[in-house]
Amino acid sequence: MIPFNSGHQNRYGPMTLLPALLGLMLTLFAAARPGAAAPSRDDSAAPMSLEALLDEALARSPLMAAAHQNVHVFEAKLREAWWAWFPSSRMDFRLGVTPAKWGDPIEGGTDFNRWGVHWRFRVEGAMPLYTFGKISALREAAREGVQVAEATVDLARAEVALLVRQSYYGWQLGRQMEDIVSDGRRYLDRARERLIRLDEEDCPDFDQTDLLRLRVYEADVETLFVQSRRIQQQALQGLALLLGRAGRDGLPATPTPVAVEKRDLEQEGPPLDLLEDLVARFAHDQPELRVAKHGARAQRALAGARFADLFPDLVLAAHFSYAQSPVADEQSSPFAYDPWNSWFGGAGLALRYELDLPRRLARSRGASAEAARTEALGDVQSAQVALEVTTAWLEAEQARELLPTYQRAHRAARAWVMAKSDLYDGGFAPLEEVTDALVEFFKRRLGYLQAIHDHNMAMARLSRALGTDLFKPEKTASAPTASRNL
Repeated sequence: MIPFNSGHQNRYGPMTLLPALLGLMLTLFAAARPGAAAPSRDDSAAPMSLEALLDEALARSPLMAAAHQNVHVFEAKLREAWWAWFPSSRMDFRLGVTPAKWGDPIEGGTDFNRWGVHWRFRVEGAMPLYTFGKISALREAAREGVQVAEATVDLARAEVALLVRQSYYGWQLGRQMEDIVSDGRRYLDRARERLIRLDEEDCPDFDQTDLLRLRVYEADVETLFVQSRRIQQQALQGLALLLGRAGRDGLPATPTPVAVEKRDLEQEGPPLDLLEDLVARFAHDQPELRVAKHGARAQRALAGARFADLFPDLVLAAHFSYAQSPVADEQSSPFAYDPWNSWFGGAGLALRYELDLPRRLARSRGASAEAARTEALGDVQSAQVALEVTTAWLEAEQARELLPTYQRAHRAARAWVMAKSDLYDGGFAPLEEVTDALVEFFKRRLGYLQAIHDHNMAMARLSRALGTDLFKPEKTASAPTASRNL
């Protein structure tokens, strides 16, 4: 049976920053060896841009290699179907010993005191002339199978692109998280220095509770720092796997490190068209729908071939045989049966049929039911793709609408923490107000970065759902719409 349903979905609900990132990475690195050491950063390698990562992953990813080999498999099946008309033949050669035969049909006998060799050669073949549509149905199924395989390549390409962007954006987010944590460390270090100075001067403004609160915040900051490093290492390991830099021969190995260029997260992707316009422009070329469509056609063609099996084949048949034994007398009459020294052959039209009608009828009915099931599953797949496209589009639009709000909150939190920090350094604000402002600043800054990350990933999932790359400029150009629906 020709497969048609990948059944893959990439959807994320609302989550906090760190669980979202960890869950996002775990889906990518489930195949990695548990407990494997994360690769160290290779400073000698040239940092790779997102475009370079995508190009190398599409060229070297094992997933892409498997998809391309799948095309070769179905192309071989198509060649096999096209050669179905070629005559099928069979050759049989036998060599043995036999006692001597003497005489003729009137008088003769067997001499067991004298033995010799006996050999027989036989070849027969048949070329189909009319098969009630068997060959044409097999060819049609093979052609549709090639279309399924080519659509699977596009599906693998979209999947690899999504996973590369997933790792790339995750690494950039983890790196900027580390920068944020470093800023937090500097603020806390300044607060600790002031508390120590107040303690040494026996200042009445010193409060031991402030020092304890500071230690709690320092522990939280250190935890975030470790988590940001782990996210970066997991992302680099995932990129190495996608780029085909892991171990071979089934042996677990630490992948070759990947160096990624440092870029601050920015909103990427073009302004989105209306959902209906996107569907009209790209639905006809969506890989999963193409797999379902051509898979259903292939199954229907196979059902036609099974139905044609209920009828005999008209063939051009021929055969030739030759036998000889030096210890058997040849017979001069052509009407005498002589299996030891003879040759004969012939050719003509023939009907070829295996008398297993009940089994053939059952196979035909099963193939028809399978074709109907595949067509019904194609409708289910179409609904799933429509839901995935709609969900990804809504996520991208909502993330785009929320970005200005997160940006304003981030700027306000920055001004708040700077003001409180200056007041604290001058002795006009307690540490509690500074730490409250600092916590809000961290939350808003992380929230802003996560909003950018979520927007870019929503665009990546929408590209995957549509089977195209919306990040390319030519994909955003206006195009005539068609009356196609998911």
